[in-house]
Amino acid sequence: MRTDAFDILGLAPAFDLDRSVIDRAFLARAVSIHPDMAGGDSEAEALSARLNDAKRALLDPETRANLLLARLGGPPADREKSLPSTLLMEVMEAREGVDAARASGDSAELARWKAWAVEGRESIVKTCRQLLAQALAAGTSPETRLLHEIRVQLNAWRSFERMIEQMDAR
Repeated sequence: MRTDAFDILGLAPAFDLDRSVIDRAFLARAVSIHPDMAGGDSEAEALSARLNDAKRALLDPETRANLLLARLGGPPADREKSLPSTLLMEVMEAREGVDAARASGDSAELARWKAWAVEGRESIVKTCRQLLAQALAAGTSPETRLLHEIRVQLNAWRSFERMIEQMDAR
């Protein structure tokens, strides 16, 4: 039996989940198994940790999308590393641009590259939302091609996310 963050919190699998829905589901489950209420029971402590992990996973849209893809039977990131055909070259050029802007101290150019990455991520998120909705609507048998395309888009999302994280870290 599969048990993922959606199952643990008792939520229907969906990409668009409001934070308040996740919080309510978490609290409803957490109250009944809180270690203090269960007398410090180690099983309750383990379940409490799983609830916390599930909440954290569902609050992060990228993680939530990856969980949905796994649930649908799609390929994991460690087995399918493809990116959209033009993205690799674009990201490599962007990284060179970021490095050059850093080296010259050009903060306006750095801001432009960050805006490019944020815009790219937003576009990918929109695409992932649409593709996941199609796959979820197909029920238990979405097309392999669709699942592969979702993985490719999630890999692109990770590329943009990594670039943004690296720019924010410096």
